[in-house]
Amino acid sequence: MIRFWNLIYYFAYKGDYKLHLLINKINPLLWFYSLNYSKRRFAKMGIDNPVEHLNKSFKNLDNGISSFRAGALMILLIILLCSGIGFIFIGLLKIRYYNSNIFILVLPLTLLFNYLLLFRKNLYISYFKEFEKMDTSEKKKWALISLITILGSFIFSVCSFIFMNYRV
Repeated sequence: MIRFWNLIYYFAYKGDYKLHLLINKINPLLWFYSLNYSKRRFAKMGIDNPVEHLNKSFKNLDNGISSFRAGALMILLIILLCSGIGFIFIGLLKIRYYNSNIFILVLPLTLLFNYLLLFRKNLYISYFKEFEKMDTSEKKKWALISLITILGSFIFSVCSFIFMNYRV
């Protein structure tokens, strides 16, 4: 379970970073970095190439932007799964009026789950190093499994919400 959850986190991180690099190719705001004023401004801060510096800030494993986004996605996946299960129970039990504050309990459980499986003692970094050594075919297989898991969580949540509405 720990390895599987770390695989999903790894491919969410890699996907976010590659999406950032893809957007860099069509991003018109990066043109401003090539202006003389911007170059002088960044030179005062000790940055020679601002685009490369931006890419490093996305790629950093400990506190990079892609790492934070992938972590937020992992939290969202657990919230979607828990809310989906809750909506199915509401639909099965045919509850007409329910207190939605019960879903506030899901957030601390989600944070605890992700902390124990990913972030405790930076466990994910050791898994990332292991996953970097995987074969290309193995990486493609697990990337597809991760994508299916992420999309499946979203679809499950939406379908359970629809099921809850047809409970009567």
